[in-house]
Amino acid sequence: MLVATLQQNKQLRLRSPTLNSFYTYMRASP
Repeated sequence: MLVATLQQNKQLRLRSPTLNSFYTYMRASP
């Protein structure tokens, strides 16, 4: 599930600066 989410974000964050920031925040979170 987590892997699938990361794969989706890997594509989406390329066109969404906001999602990219959120993705980075989630990666930093334990």
